[in-house]
Amino acid sequence: MSEFKNLIKSLPLEKDFPDPEPEPEPEPEPEPPDPEPPDPEPLDPEPLAPDPPLPDPEPDEPELFPKLLSSTIKRGSSSLHDCRW
Repeated sequence: MSEFKNLIKSLPLEKDFPDPEPEPEPEPEPEPPDPEPPDPEPLDPEPLAPDPPLPDPEPDEPELFPKLLSSTIKRGSSSLHDCRW
């Protein structure tokens, strides 16, 4: 423990260090003027054709979710209300 105290005493104090000279701030360079933006190109007068409607997907497998949901409702289970995340 005394070694630790001796080590601390041997360290230089803050007053022993000279104050660092403040570095001069570099002068900000003048920004070049912004060039004028080019004229925007004229928009196409023709409107784009609307996308064709997507065909209705035909399920390959029977839907299971409505069956599960309906069976839960038929049983009158309160598990839907007691669900805690």
